[in-house]
Amino acid sequence: MYQKINPAGLIFSIFTVTFSPLLTSGAWDPMNTVIAVVVGAVIAAFTWPRKAILRDESGKITPIDGWVTAAQALAYGLIIAIGIAWIVQSIWLPFTSPPVDCQVQDDGTFTKDCLAIAGRVTYTSLGIGFAAAIILCVCMRKIIKKIVVDYQQRLG
Repeated sequence: MYQKINPAGLIFSIFTVTFSPLLTSGAWDPMNTVIAVVVGAVIAAFTWPRKAILRDESGKITPIDGWVTAAQALAYGLIIAIGIAWIVQSIWLPFTSPPVDCQVQDDGTFTKDCLAIAGRVTYTSLGIGFAAAIILCVCMRKIIKKIVVDYQQRLG
């Protein structure tokens, strides 16, 4: 992990990806997926525990903090949820009976059926994202513990 990361910058990037699509009514857009993938890649590049030594600015080994790991996993899970929502919607729509058209109408709104499906897609994607967050939290804790043990073995 990089220790000179601006946490406020990371949280604003997460807000950028999540709040706009979650607060907008209507069908999911593929651009949400593109933005989520880009922001997710940037956040992972700066926060995923992959360095051989996890040290703070004073050179001490960074203690394993379960809250930080859980918060990172939840952020990843939320980004995953936003990133897959359009994909889930694309899979879901062909199986609706009768078929639902999720195109924007002339007045700029969506049909009631489209909004209902978009809502179900949102909750399904959030559920998948939450499951991913739990899996990522477990994986990240294991990776961090292994990094710390490997480093301590090299020291002595």
